Parts: sequence; structure tokens; C-alpha cells
Amino acid sequence: MSAHYGHEVWQDEDGENYYLAGHVEKRRALAAANRYARTECGFVNLYDTHGVTIDGFLRVDHVWWQPAPDDYPDWEDGHMVPCSAGDKDAQPFTEVIL
Repeated sequence: MSAHYGHEVWQDEDGENYYLAGHVEKRRALAAANRYARTECGFVNLYDTHGVTIDGFLRVDHVWWQPAPDDYPDWEDGHMVPCSAGDKDAQPFTEVIL
């Protein structure tokens, strides 16, 4: 995880989804994820990966995640799981999907 344009950005283990803390406006989320891809992953930009085209395979969603409940004992501390906005300890994230 590293900061780009004022936003913390990290990617999932498959390298196909980028996450930003909070609900970030679409253009800012794409700019931060694109900078992350350039500086951390060595891409010229996100469109260089996974056959993404300018016509719209890139998607930005506002999602909610919460710390993994105690009944997931094999998961490391800090592991997050998807949830709904009203769930206990729900935190907003922006997901950039390739």
C-alpha cells in the first residue's frame, strides 16, 4: 500500500483490482490507481494490462468492508471481508476493477 495523489492505494493478490480507502470520486480513483500501476507495477498505465481498452472495461465501485470476524481464526489480523454499509465496523472503500 502506498499513497498516490493523496490516497492510499493497494491491489488484490491477483493484481486485477485496486482499492482506495474511502469513497473516492471516479476520476480521482482512476488517477490514483493509474499512478500506482505506473510507479509500483511498472505499467505505462492501467490500459497496458489485462486487455483493458479505453471503451470501458475499467469499472469503479464504492464498496464496504469490515475486519474479518473472530470466526475466521486462520486469517491474519487486519484481513477484511465485504459487508453492507450498516454492518458493525463497516468501512468505505473504492474499488477500481480491471
